[in-house]
Amino acid sequence: GINAEYGIVRKGLAGKGFGLESANNGYIRHRNFEAWVDAAQVNQDLYRNDSSFTVEAGAAGKGISLRSVNYPEHLLRHANSVMWIHKSNGSDLYKKDASFEVVEWTHESEEFIGLEVGQQIKLRSVNYPNHFVSRLPGGRVAISDSGVGNVWIVRKGLAGKGFGLESANNGYIRHRNFEAWVDAAQVNQDLYRNDSSFTVEAGAAGKGISLRSVNYPKHLLRHANYVMWIHKSDGSDLYKNDASFEVVVVEAGGSEESTSTVRLESWNFAYAEKKMSGVTSMSVKSQHSNAACALGVSYGFDGEKIWVDKGCRADFTVTRRTG
Repeated sequence: GINAEYGIVRKGLAGKGFGLESANNGYIRHRNFEAWVDAAQVNQDLYRNDSSFTVEAGAAGKGISLRSVNYPEHLLRHANSVMWIHKSNGSDLYKKDASFEVVEWTHESEEFIGLEVGQQIKLRSVNYPNHFVSRLPGGRVAISDSGVGNVWIVRKGLAGKGFGLESANNGYIRHRNFEAWVDAAQVNQDLYRNDSSFTVEAGAAGKGISLRSVNYPKHLLRHANYVMWIHKSDGSDLYKNDASFEVVVVEAGGSEESTSTVRLESWNFAYAEKKMSGVTSMSVKSQHSNAACALGVSYGFDGEKIWVDKGCRADFTVTRRTG
């Protein structure tokens, strides 16, 4: 059973999501829908899949929820104080049982949700999917579709916690009077170190990630009128969308990307797919079905195709590597 008070965040052994490794050896994995810590069996496909989870906004409206990679309709939840993976029954009790708050995060492995120190990434706006967080001439940070200044290098947080995003043109994203700027690195100044450090959490919009200021922990990095700021939440859906970003990893060699709109429909709740290689992200642009469209549950992608299921019908924004 599970009784460890803390775990180490690792990349998912299944090649997606992440795993939680016990300090006593072994990962949290599901076995007959019960959660166990079994000694690591990294060469076994079943173990790798059973021990990998994706992270999303907490089902209860706060914290995070952990979704099984190989049983994507199931969240990790507690029942009678024991951990399981269960399908939702729609109840408030289930939502609360499947939601957890991260109390402490140390980065021994230099890994974060969807990020790794040294990676080059782009951050795509959830609600403006053709726009990426970008450094403008003069250093102001905004979301832009210009294709310029939108590559960031993931660094350990200069404040000693969280992480920082370093521009390829020198300097880190930092907040200054609540506005986001790229200023030349001033690593010996406490204010700069704190202003340029953020913690990562599940996206406030229910997808992607959100970036929380280390020294203003009630404030998330968000865009407003295309310009980036740190703001407190006002509880609105607009704020949640403005503060959520999808991570696009820039492959070595600098592959080019293209974005297009694709309609894909699951009629009569049947599975449907479209061959499409090199897809790096997929999000709902315009939904046409009453049935829910949820990434990894009723729509998704892999290296060779995009797909829908369970009655999801929508126009999707799809980004592909073309180089």
